[in-house]
Amino acid sequence: SPAEAKKCRKRWLDFFKARCAKWEPSKRLVTCSKHFKPEDFARRMDSLLHLRNSSQSVEPREKAE
Repeated sequence: SPAEAKKCRKRWLDFFKARCAKWEPSKRLVTCSKHFKPEDFARRMDSLLHLRNSSQSVEPREKAE
């Protein structure tokens, strides 16, 4: 949900700010996967049904010809 995404973003920002006092995030801030190990990620059984960064209401469908 958007509210949960906002809370998650705040936790990440707080995490980074705690480690680098002079750091200020931009609106286009992203964290790339090269800063994590495979075990840092959690797999969800339904993850194949959703596009990354999409709302839960997006459903897969066959490509129209």
